[in-house]
Amino acid sequence: MSTKVKNPNDSGSGFIVAIIAVVAVIAAVIGVVLYMGRSKEADELAKSFPSAEVNASVAFDGAVVVFKKDGAAAKSADLYEDFSCTYCAQLDAASGEDALKAIEAGDLELRVHTLNFMDRGADGHSTEAMAAFETVAHSGDAKLAWNYRAMLMRDQQKVFNWSKQDFADAAKVMGASDDVVKKIADGAGIDETKANAETNAETLRAAINEVSSPHVLQDGKQVDQNGWVETVTKK
Repeated sequence: MSTKVKNPNDSGSGFIVAIIAVVAVIAAVIGVVLYMGRSKEADELAKSFPSAEVNASVAFDGAVVVFKKDGAAAKSADLYEDFSCTYCAQLDAASGEDALKAIEAGDLELRVHTLNFMDRGADGHSTEAMAAFETVAHSGDAKLAWNYRAMLMRDQQKVFNWSKQDFADAAKVMGASDDVVKKIADGAGIDETKANAETNAETLRAAINEVSSPHVLQDGKQVDQNGWVETVTKK
């Protein structure tokens, strides 16, 4: 008894192949539309975010991003935060403007220790947002770094599902150079970000015996987050 082998090019199989091709095209079109829509949302969000003038500098001190007024004898505060942390976003909304005023007045040196513990070991939003922020900070543009970080914090719910390209698009709208935009889109700083997040977590654990956020420390001791800017600068 012989077994008949069906020709893959006969009418039945051809119809199935055609259906698969149509489905693939539709899926591709939907993907493009969704990407364009999300990219547009990132652009609009970045355009609408208030852009504060920042009369200060930004630089790295190891794993820490430091905002300060050069040459000022400022009081130093260590801020620990995670871009996925709701309470961190609330703290920034409540104290960000006061912190910037104190920095510009030469009263505060803000040392931002970014964490990614909320990703639970994965390359999630905390890590990708941190990588984008650090890439911006590496450019040395304090205005861009300050406003970009504030946007990622205060519009946390809107940016939570962003892709690397979305982070890059928003940075471009806010004034980042083509080189910075490309690095964000490519995820070029992700390994450094992971190492920095681990270092910051270890520093925090050594100070308070746990890793959580947000926390404000001065001289290794926790500061009450209510009115922390005034507390730190008046000491």
